[in-house]
Amino acid sequence: MSHRRLFKRFLIVEFTNLRPAPVVDEQPSVTSRAWRVFEWLGELRIVAVMDDDAIRLTSPVVAFNAQARALITSSGRVYSFDVPPTERLSLRRLFEARLLHSGLDGAQDVSDHLWESFKAAEQ
Repeated sequence: MSHRRLFKRFLIVEFTNLRPAPVVDEQPSVTSRAWRVFEWLGELRIVAVMDDDAIRLTSPVVAFNAQARALITSSGRVYSFDVPPTERLSLRRLFEARLLHSGLDGAQDVSDHLWESFKAAEQ
């Protein structure tokens, strides 16, 4: 493999200013403009861009409401999805890097399947 090709495959990301999400009482629900959902060891996790441009990795999803296009995490927060999962490659790479940073190596992206479930529930 050439060096040029090798360097195209790597992305170096440093996450700074890591902080917990606001308490659920202060932010009971979230609608993100860019998101994807990943499965890791049987648990679903949302990775999304928040209003302040922070990238959030959620606690595990515990409930699913396809008609409302919503997922509820173990923290009790409701995540609603008005737009399809992001296809922007740069964001997808950042989301994957966030998963790796948190030790969720090997997480599988299930966003498209989830979105299809949302759309099917509309009919």
